[in-house]
Amino acid sequence: ESRGGSGNNFWKGGVTELSKTIRAALKPWWNDSVKQTNYRCSITGLNGDIEVHHLNKTFSDILKEALKVLSFESKIISPIKEYNDEELKSIKAKCLELHYKYGLGLVLNKKIHKSFHIMYGNGENTKEQFDAFLIHLNKVGVESIIGAKDFKT
Repeated sequence: ESRGGSGNNFWKGGVTELSKTIRAALKPWWNDSVKQTNYRCSITGLNGDIEVHHLNKTFSDILKEALKVLSFESKIISPIKEYNDEELKSIKAKCLELHYKYGLGLVLNKKIHKSFHIMYGNGENTKEQFDAFLIHLNKVGVESIIGAKDFKT
């Protein structure tokens, strides 16, 4: 029996495709976020191997808000095939608009970003969690997460 797609216990009917499509439409927000730090991690100052963290509002919360504003709340967990081209276009535009409304993302080294989400999970994260994570980073040292050889000040 297949463990992927509808054979997986976590299958939500193809919602992942919607998320991937919407994330791809956020490239301008992502680009503006990394430009603000000159393509460097906000914590280490290192360039390369970076990701953008949603600090003020999670991606999933922004997507839910966009769907609600557009009166698609009944389709919040619908697969992408349930949306027509015009609806997808409006969702992409609204999500991009809301991303800018909540501010640019925080540019992080990929290992630091992963470490944050290992500690706090991947949903409903808060700025307070990130502040606590920064305290944790100060205690353990950034080098312990990204590797001493990669961290040269």
